[in-house]
Amino acid sequence: APAPAAAAVVNAAANETAAAAIAQRQQTAAAIADAAIAQRQQTAADAAVQLLADLGPTTGAVIIADAEAAARGRQPLANAGWGGLLVIMFLALALASASGIALYCWLDTRERQTEFALLRTLGSTRGQLNAVVWFNLAIVVIAGVAVGTWAGAQIGAALLPVLEVSEGGVRATPPLTFETDWRMLALAYAVLALVSIVTTIWLAIVTGRLEVQRVLRAGEGG
Repeated sequence: APAPAAAAVVNAAANETAAAAIAQRQQTAAAIADAAIAQRQQTAADAAVQLLADLGPTTGAVIIADAEAAARGRQPLANAGWGGLLVIMFLALALASASGIALYCWLDTRERQTEFALLRTLGSTRGQLNAVVWFNLAIVVIAGVAVGTWAGAQIGAALLPVLEVSEGGVRATPPLTFETDWRMLALAYAVLALVSIVTTIWLAIVTGRLEVQRVLRAGEGG
């Protein structure tokens, strides 16, 4: 009886030793695999950094999107101030352009009063005179909007590469993209359309009150 018991104890000890050895080999293999994966990741990261360095763009600091959004959320007034200022400046430019159109049309109508008076004496109606004035206004507005929109897009695209470079001469990464805010453009177009309609009504009233005889006598006297 003692002999089989001793043999069983020896077998159990051997099994435990073998299991421990297998577990040790598994742990060693897992550690080697983790080290190999980490080494490959580090090599890939170094290769990516070297590729970025070869391409040229560099970054001075790493910005985390969540942290940046949280920082901006803590100062909503300071961040919204610049946006509001840009909107006010844009609206001021739109109103200045609209005022310039209205002033130009009014001065052009006043300078051509003698011409309009001659047209009236030749049989032109008030509607025909208004058509002439409105045609001039339409040409100015349409040409100004078309050329201004095209020129603004070209100037923005030309200035964008300059804005990508910081004070230290480092180009921003990722690069900036040029986008058009069509809502603001639609607002500017609406302002110009409103001013054009008001100007049209105003010029119709001015040409309707045209005193042909007085204008012709003033033209003869000049």
